[in-house]
Amino acid sequence: MRANVNSPLYVLGFTVAVSALFTAAITALQAATAAKVRQNEALREEKALVRVFGLGDAEKMSPSEIAATVRSRVQRGLVARDPETGRAFDLFRAHAPHSEGQVEAVAFRFAGTGFWARITGLMALKPDLSRIVGLVFLDQAETPGLGGRIMEKKFQDSFKGLVVAPPAEGHKFIYIGGGEPSSDSDPRSGRYVDAITGATQTSLAVGRFLDENLRQFHRAMESERRRGR
Repeated sequence: MRANVNSPLYVLGFTVAVSALFTAAITALQAATAAKVRQNEALREEKALVRVFGLGDAEKMSPSEIAATVRSRVQRGLVARDPETGRAFDLFRAHAPHSEGQVEAVAFRFAGTGFWARITGLMALKPDLSRIVGLVFLDQAETPGLGGRIMEKKFQDSFKGLVVAPPAEGHKFIYIGGGEPSSDSDPRSGRYVDAITGATQTSLAVGRFLDENLRQFHRAMESERRRGR
């Protein structure tokens, strides 16, 4: 007896069978690639840590060299919490070569909303949290050729050396765009980065959320200091 292919029950059964087949295939593919995905994500973070701390040229290092460098120089698994917002910051501490006690820099994950979507990255500061050692953007979905240029090394390097100690009341930790400071007495002096040409809104958004991240991070670290950690 031939099946009635026009029957609603046949169509429903066929649809369920095909859906189950594709679901099983996708699940199997995800299971097969899960380990590789985790490996790639780990390497991506390790490369970012090498870059943000200035531990070497990550583009010229092999995956094993990158992993060994991070394993020997970076302390992970630390957390600091902002007492006002409750936000927990993942901390990373870079140690001097062959030394587990001498901290060269402290890094944290930052995140915020750009002009179009969420932007994440890592920022490393001197041990006294007074200046930026390095900054790396990790994820962004800004307009290619415009806001997407935040991924360019030149823009990221422009943050190195900026003062990020707590500013005077009413002022910001960091400023992006608006014209360079006219004098040393300008509150933006030492805290200023040029905006990306043609990407004013992305630049302003980055400035806003980096300022807020730094404000929260300083509170979190001050809380940890008071607790003796």
